Parts: sequence; C-alpha cells; structure tokens
Amino acid sequence: MIKIPDSVLIFYIVFSVLGFSLRFFKDGVFKNLSIKPLMERLGVFALAFLPFVGLLLLGQFYGSHPDSSGSVALTAANTLPFFSGAACLSYFLSGIGLPSYLRGIVLSGACVALTSLVPVDFVALASTITGLILAKFCENIPAEKNSSLDDILPPFCWLTAVMWITSVNTVKDQPMQAGLILGIMSVSLMMRFLQGPFVFVGKLEDDKIFVKRVMLSLTAGLAVLCVVVKMLNLLHFQSLALICAAGYFISYLYKDLDGESRYALAPMQGLRLLILIGLMTLVATRLYGTFGLLALAPTAMVAPVSSAVLIPGIFFCSRALLQVYLQHFNENVTGINLTHAYASAAQYAGFLLGIALLLLIREKINRKVLLSITLSVCIVVPILSNFLLNSEPSCSLFASVVVSSLLVAVLAPALQGTSTADGAENICLVPGLMISSGILTSGLLELGNSATKMIKGTVLSYGIIFVILMSFIFWFFFQRKADKNNTAASADSI
Repeated sequence: MIKIPDSVLIFYIVFSVLGFSLRFFKDGVFKNLSIKPLMERLGVFALAFLPFVGLLLLGQFYGSHPDSSGSVALTAANTLPFFSGAACLSYFLSGIGLPSYLRGIVLSGACVALTSLVPVDFVALASTITGLILAKFCENIPAEKNSSLDDILPPFCWLTAVMWITSVNTVKDQPMQAGLILGIMSVSLMMRFLQGPFVFVGKLEDDKIFVKRVMLSLTAGLAVLCVVVKMLNLLHFQSLALICAAGYFISYLYKDLDGESRYALAPMQGLRLLILIGLMTLVATRLYGTFGLLALAPTAMVAPVSSAVLIPGIFFCSRALLQVYLQHFNENVTGINLTHAYASAAQYAGFLLGIALLLLIREKINRKVLLSITLSVCIVVPILSNFLLNSEPSCSLFASVVVSSLLVAVLAPALQGTSTADGAENICLVPGLMISSGILTSGLLELGNSATKMIKGTVLSYGIIFVILMSFIFWFFFQRKADKNNTAASADSI
C-alpha cells in the first residue's frame, strides 16, 4: 500500500473526472453503450483467459512443495484475483463499447485505488499487468486494423512505477516518488483536457513552425515543475521537468497521425522516432536512472488519438519492468554477461521472437488463431526460460525482446512498404506480457536449479504441447468454422 500525497491525489482525481466527463457526456458516449457485444466476444476471451488460469493453478499444485525453510517455491495462484479482476474489468469496459481513451482513465483509476487501499507486492502487480495485456491482445489482434493502445498505457505506467519504487526505495521515500509519477500522469490528463483548441489531428498544414507544439510542451513542463516543487517539494527532481517537456514535445511532434495509417510511420518518420527514443532513454537514465524512464512514459498519454506516439511510452514502461525483474532475480550484480553461452543464445532468441511474430502477423491466417499463438508463446516462453535456464539468460531474453519489439512495431510498415500496420503495433506489448509472466512464475527459478535434466526435458515437452494444443483449439473453433462457412457460401453461389 502506498499513501499518495493528498495534493497530488486531488489533482489526479479532478482531471480524471473532468477528462472522463467531457468525452462521456459531451460526445454522447453513454448513448452508444451496450452489453450485446460482451457475449459476441466472450468465446475468444474465455479461450484465452481460462487456459492461463489453469496454468496458474497447475503450477501452484506442482510447485508448492516447501523447501527446507518451510516456504513454497511457487505461489502464483495466490495472485489469481488480481489477474482475473484486471482481465475481466478490461474485457467488460471494452465489450460495452466504452472508447479506449475513457477506458484508460477508468483502468488507471482502478489501479491507483488498488495500490492505495490493498496491500500488494510486486508479484501481485505483475499478475495485474498480465491480465490487462492479455485482455488487450484479445481485443486488438482479432480486430487487425482497429487496435487501440491508449487504454493500456496509463495503468501500465502506474503499475510499473509502483513495482519499481517499492522494489528499490525505503518506505519513507515511496509516497513522494509515487506521487511524482501520478502527478506527471495528472499533467498529461490535464493537457488532454486543455489541448483540444490547439491540436488539430491530421492537418499537416497546421502549426508548420511548431509554435503551438512548443508552447504546449513548455506548458506541460511547467506544470510538472509545479508538481515537483510546489506540491511535493522535491527540489532535486527539478531537471525532470525539462526531460518531461522534451517527452511531451516528441508526442506532439507526431500529433498528425490519424486514420488507418496512424501506426504506419513513413521510413524517415519511424527512424526519427527511434533516434529520439534512444536519446531520451540515454538522458533520462543517465540523470535519474530507471525513475527517469518512468517519468517519461506518461508523456505519451497526450497523444490526441491512439497512434504510434504511444509506442515510446509502452517501451519505457517495459524497460522499467525489466529492471524490476533484474532487481529481484538476477544474481549477477554487474548485470547481464552476454558472453555466457545461455545468455547469448537467449538474446538471439529474443530478437528472433520479435521478427517471427511480425511474420506471423503478415501471414494470411485467421486472426483468432494468431491470437492463440501469440499468447501461448508470450506466456510459455518465460515459464520455460525460468525453469530450464536461470535468471541471467531470462534477463537477456527479456532485454532483447524489449528492443526487437520496439524496432518491429515502429519500422515494420516502412520496411515492408505498406500503408497500414495490420496489427504489428501490438508487438510492442509483447515484452510487458513476457516479463510480467516471468515475474509471476519466478518461483520456477529455484525449482529449475534443483531439477534433473529428465524433468527439464519433460517440462519442455509439456510447454511445446501446450502451444500446439492452444493453436489447435482456436483453429477448431474459428478457422475450421470459417472454412465451412466459405465452402457453404461457394456452394450457394453455384
């Protein structure tokens, strides 16, 4: 539980309510809400949700043997309520037709309430992230060209920040640093509320010399400075306002992304974004370490529409989540030694995984079957890595996946010469799901160290069988049915 300073909490609540109410009532969103789509999407969600629940329960059954100290090795099933609650809430909000931006406000509010009222550890928060991303995949991948990311970024920012802050700081320092992250999120909500008259999406002729964007970025940076100095009195974090202002400017720089091409950046646009992400990562980590990345992530929340502008924010969160795994489980205090055979092989596998997922997305297969393959791989690979290898190769795997997923999500459309991303933007969520799954099943690290080669071979076989079985189940329910419908339609037309 984290006690957030009252001034920041009030600031956050005010602009959350204002931002939600403006769109919900002024745009007439409440008139379009319906529970009918809930049942239409239930089959896909259930086929993704229930197997993961089964994996948690199965792992708890086989991995709960106490060691010599009396503690159990795997307690992932204890976090099942957090996973289930996050996944079901996200599915419900999406199913009733609530727009993605408003879903982000509701989900982030629920996460803030969770960490403020309920005693939770970093494993429970990892379970929550896993549920959110699983539900997001179930929504985005079948939709193909209607993906949304602005609902996952706000809760992802907050949960990752709390996990990191509670992992490295004393209890005394946690409220102020958590309050600073929530304050930056509040500034982003405030800017979304105020920027409407100044930001025109899709109008390339608007603000050619960047006057409006510079002024909006400076306004947001000054607001962050007020939070740092006036609300929290954290004078040693004053420079963070400049970093956040630069982050806001990068987000506004890509404000014109709209329509089906909002995730498909032109070659030079994508390259420029990657260079800016690299520079901001270097500056933020050099000055403030991982906390700098956590402060940068919410600046992407000012994106006028769900677009490629959100990918940097998700990358910063994923990179910080990797540090949480490193902090708790990596035994090598100097970091990751890539000259070790397993660590080098895991790095290669991580880059290959990002490319393989892109190729699968480009294949003309049923999107629901693609969903099953993606979820199975993202969940099973960390489990096998924890059990079959050890923490350092797992860290190497996650680090390479973070980088390869960013490169693929940003550059894939440009490299393939397509005008739409066709769902490739969802690859940026892969590291978050893999790392959170790795944290959730981290008890397997200890079990794997004491397991024999025969047991490891058996577990590897079970993992492969699980991926094949999940793919077959989805094929049986969706691809097979679609093929039958196409055959019947062809027969009727003859």
